[in-house]
Amino acid sequence: MAVSVISCFEIAQLVKHQRLILPLSVDITCRAVNLTDIHKDLFDRIIITTALDYQAKLISADSHFKNYSELNGCLLDC
Repeated sequence: MAVSVISCFEIAQLVKHQRLILPLSVDITCRAVNLTDIHKDLFDRIIITTALDYQAKLISADSHFKNYSELNGCLLDC
């Protein structure tokens, strides 16, 4: 599984022009800090808690994600 750099660029452009909002709430950040202490990368922890907050499916090549019991039923295989 891969994500095109162009897709990332397009998302950044949409955010820049306020056509896409990527909300970061106090609840998401607090939940990220309180996640099981598996992953040290804060941004990955925010990705995890954002998916949990929105009850979204998450896919990642990061091998640490599968160790989070919080992601049971939310993490898709890549």
